[in-house]
Amino acid sequence: MRHQTNPSQRRQKGATLLEVLIATVVISIGLLGLAGLQVKSVQNNYNAYVRSQASLLASDLAERMRAAPQQTADTYLINSFPNLAEFNALDCGTVDNLDLDTAAKDLLQWRRSVFCLLPEGNARVTRSALNNNVINIDIRWSDPRSGNATETLSYTTEI
Repeated sequence: MRHQTNPSQRRQKGATLLEVLIATVVISIGLLGLAGLQVKSVQNNYNAYVRSQASLLASDLAERMRAAPQQTADTYLINSFPNLAEFNALDCGTVDNLDLDTAAKDLLQWRRSVFCLLPEGNARVTRSALNNNVINIDIRWSDPRSGNATETLSYTTEI
């Protein structure tokens, strides 16, 4: 005697396997999306870190200028972005033993910090055309994680 099967059971053969395959594809797409989100999160975290370093460096120079009122603000000025080849000659060590006045030593230490803490870091310090007491500090760096795009932080303060 033959065992009879229900017609609905015949149509169900392989349906469970198809459901598992579809679920696997959906989960795989979700995991790929999460991986992409993690990569973007790491990039944005790095960008925020570098931007905060640039902000701290700009604030540092402004405080150095305020701490040495006997020096003229002109001593601290860098009117254009220097050539990076000049920075390559600077090491990331200290300049404590140099025979320089306070402003020149401060500026050299600060420029080394910009170069050493930021990727291809460079800086310009100018005086405002409208007010001699206002200083503009522009810090530029390259972001290797986003195709070497150049980022610039502009910091304006009154001395």
